[in-house]
Amino acid sequence: MRECSNCRRAALIVSTLALTLGSVPNHAQAESPRNWPGYRGADGTGTWEGKTILSSSDAIGLEVAWKMKIGSGYSGVAVQDDFVVTMFTAGEDDVVAAFDRETGKEKWRTKLGPKHPGADGAHDGPISTPLIHDGLVFCYTPAGRLSAAELKTGKELWNKDLVKEFDAKVPPYGFASSPIAAGGVVVLEVGGDDKAVMGFDPKTGERRWTAGSDGVMWQSPILSADAGDSQVILAVGRDKIMAVDPSAGKVVWEFAHQGQGAPASSCVPAGKNRLLLHHKEDGSALYNLTGEGAERKGEIAWDNRNIRKTFNVPVYHDGHFYAYSVRFLTCVDAETGESKWRSRAPGDGFIILVDGNLVIITKNGTMHVAKATPDGYEERASTQVFTDVAWDHPAFAGDSVFVRSLDELARVDIKKASAPKLAVDTNPMPEGDARFQAFLERVAKADDKGQVIDEYLAKQKEFPIIEGDRFVHFVYRGEAKDVAVAGDLWGARQERPMERVAGTDLFFYTAELDPDTRLSYQFIKDFEETPDPRNPRKAVISVVGKDMEMSMGGSTIDMSWFAMPQWNAPTYFEVSADATKGRMETVELDSKLLGAKHNIDVYLPAGYDTSKDRYPVAYVHGGSAAKGLGEMDKALDGIIGRSTVPAIVVFINHAPGFSPTDKYSDIFAEEIIPAVDEKFRTIATPAGRAYVGQGFMGFTAIALSLEKPGIVGKVGCQSPFMFGSMAAGLDPLMGKAAESPVDYYIEWSKYDYRNPHENWDLGNAAKEFAAKLEAKGYKVNGGEVHDGTDWPSWRNRYDRLFQALFPKKPNQV
Repeated sequence: MRECSNCRRAALIVSTLALTLGSVPNHAQAESPRNWPGYRGADGTGTWEGKTILSSSDAIGLEVAWKMKIGSGYSGVAVQDDFVVTMFTAGEDDVVAAFDRETGKEKWRTKLGPKHPGADGAHDGPISTPLIHDGLVFCYTPAGRLSAAELKTGKELWNKDLVKEFDAKVPPYGFASSPIAAGGVVVLEVGGDDKAVMGFDPKTGERRWTAGSDGVMWQSPILSADAGDSQVILAVGRDKIMAVDPSAGKVVWEFAHQGQGAPASSCVPAGKNRLLLHHKEDGSALYNLTGEGAERKGEIAWDNRNIRKTFNVPVYHDGHFYAYSVRFLTCVDAETGESKWRSRAPGDGFIILVDGNLVIITKNGTMHVAKATPDGYEERASTQVFTDVAWDHPAFAGDSVFVRSLDELARVDIKKASAPKLAVDTNPMPEGDARFQAFLERVAKADDKGQVIDEYLAKQKEFPIIEGDRFVHFVYRGEAKDVAVAGDLWGARQERPMERVAGTDLFFYTAELDPDTRLSYQFIKDFEETPDPRNPRKAVISVVGKDMEMSMGGSTIDMSWFAMPQWNAPTYFEVSADATKGRMETVELDSKLLGAKHNIDVYLPAGYDTSKDRYPVAYVHGGSAAKGLGEMDKALDGIIGRSTVPAIVVFINHAPGFSPTDKYSDIFAEEIIPAVDEKFRTIATPAGRAYVGQGFMGFTAIALSLEKPGIVGKVGCQSPFMFGSMAAGLDPLMGKAAESPVDYYIEWSKYDYRNPHENWDLGNAAKEFAAKLEAKGYKVNGGEVHDGTDWPSWRNRYDRLFQALFPKKPNQV
């Protein structure tokens, strides 16, 4: 998991560099056409320019020659002669293994160390790609262990622990640099002061040199030529691009790339003295290289958003870059930075360039070959290779492509064909019921297709079109080249292409849902997001933003929403004018811990001012959003004292510097609760207090109850957002329920945000955490609902939330 930034943490992949600074020999083409010795080939450009079957045949097909089951990991594939090598998890260990090129049969495997556990959505296993050089296989593990083994036997010759021996600092997701060989040494990016790049003796593993100062995440060094024939190591770090003499281990030149951390950046050659760098999450820049020696610098020619938010390394061909931008394949003019085209097909994935063609493996496990042309996406062949997630660049050797998924390794042969073989349906969807299918058939047969569509749409009472209890048809009509639908149904960084009805301007997508489902959605027309123009029901969304990226708050987008026939709308927002109502009171608190004043808003239930009773209190974390986006304050009169016992509700409004990550727990326990107990008639015991939170504030509510036990006796959460490391951080805080009893109401949605490619699902995470609490003896209520994520969903079940916290006793009025 990994784009909000916390979700983009789950998006692990090894990145490498490919840079041409002068008149540079193409090292990939000097290798035997049967070999692809490391990550993205011999020189890191991901390019094979030699002639292949792709240029000698008008029509081609892709044929899976073999597939072998392996374990999890992001390691790429290296090929040398009869050996196909990759790294993966096997049981409780990480291993490197070699497979027979012709049959796929395993030749050997060697243990590398304990299994590397994925963090925050990342899958388990190794990250970097092995290097095959001079009869040896070099491996670098996420824990920082560098080793060499014999290619023929797998016998390990030496290993080095870079953390213990050189005080290397493990990056958040583990070391991921892929090794290369240059100047008689094996080279890695390690990161740190005076050891951004390190060189090791390939025969003994002894350190030869260290060079440069910079932080690294997943970057890898490459070998290139610097303004002539002298070979240099090129490396990108958090702040710099540097060239290192591999023989002497000295920095030849360096300059700041002016990016934003560039955690997974890659340089891509673009002719003489030009390079592209995806230097920040939301954009890329083209650098013109000037000067000589230590004075060599990079001047930005253009900097824009046409290649952004991707871990794929672009390729360069005939004046154009071919890349992924967000999830869409794109072609960008290297001279101007202008986007020549964008294509939703074939789906998000990873590219190499072979003989003027793009060879692509998508995250959905499909392989595609397309012409590299600025005229548009022109597919020549496709096939389904895997059914699980694929997350690495292909390897090309001979007329075969070697690829891996998270649990399989495959060889796919490129074959001559009598006609193009396009064997992949990239947009499967159910047909729906007979009525919609009959409409599509009438359109297909009609001479005046527009009239049939007009008449059908005019008869619909609402959009999207719901037929029966289970089918929904999203429809968009209008001039467009490409239309997709996105939202709760598919999750973060996901959308589904809508199918154009042939000969018309009507697009549709059909889905099958539970009959009580309610969801938010939007259309993406020619890559621009918009609510459904035919649907007046609007939803303000704060959990995701543009491109369906997870948002950390502060911005919103507009979507539309719909509900299936058995969904019931809440009634508590509608209270009669003559009904008794509560009131809101704003209290200013002068926080000594925060060093600033901040306000809380307090809801006092109907009858509070005329009563002498004491009341239970619910403390709502993220109160500003709960009121502004969730309108919780407007729902309380219809819930509190009606379907619950009378209660006070305190909305905690976060001020600048006031967050759960600094002094929040102390401010809450030592200042807010005492101030409320002093000013209002509260039940000042744990049994009389409850925490309430939604989304990330739901996590905060749970964390506070465990971090400072004995303050509250109840917690109510809707979709508490817990990525892996967040939930794991709470495990040590869980005591036995008998020692600090707390009753939890935890509600999650079948459609909470998730990303199957990145291995995270916030709904499942909440479900699993609830099970952990139950196993410790805590009382847990709630469960799964068939609604979306965010305030348009949560606001529909405030009654369940507060009833769980403050239930009426039997026969209580």
